[in-house]
Amino acid sequence: MIQRWIFDSPDPAAPVKSGDPLKTIAIRLPPSAKGKGIWARRYREINDWEHFLAGNGFKIVKLFLNLSKEEQRIRFLRRLDLPDKNWKFSAADARERKYWDDYQAAFSEMLSNTSTGWAPWYVIPADHKWFARACVSAVLAYTLMEIDPHYPKVDAAKRKDLAETKALLEAEAPKGAAPDPFEAGLAAEAGQQEDGPESKQARKQRERMAKIRAKAAKA
Repeated sequence: MIQRWIFDSPDPAAPVKSGDPLKTIAIRLPPSAKGKGIWARRYREINDWEHFLAGNGFKIVKLFLNLSKEEQRIRFLRRLDLPDKNWKFSAADARERKYWDDYQAAFSEMLSNTSTGWAPWYVIPADHKWFARACVSAVLAYTLMEIDPHYPKVDAAKRKDLAETKALLEAEAPKGAAPDPFEAGLAAEAGQQEDGPESKQARKQRERMAKIRAKAAKA
């Protein structure tokens, strides 16, 4: 099951509790950036930035791959047991496992405060890679269907400009060279098929070029 975290009214202004699991992350910040409400400010800035992007036409999709503690242990052991996977292993990651509950609390707080209607988080179970990939694909496919992208349309003015540009490029051909090697190649391929059926690619290219020239001539 894909869990979509959306909070219509996130409350990033809530005070940071004492013993906050995110507290240790703030240690490396300069003194001027620390203080009461640091995480409320950070969450607000993240939401504002994503809101700005969404307002300018960007579609934001955030995926959180949620791995269980036992599955992480197994994957660490695999990286240790297989020599060609040793490079992936970090002893620091293994040591951090003792703070597992703190990390889960930090993840939960982050998700709760930065999942919005314009930039939702999708929490995906990741113990089984095939399932995680299927879920990610489903989210991305759904998002693309919402966007409904199309190739830009080429109007008559643009086609005329294309024809003129093509003529300029053909005029720059070195002496003895084909004005348009690509078109010449298609013509040669079509000639080779005189005794047989024309290849599908050659036919489509020939028809496409004929349409472009016909529309350019009418413009």
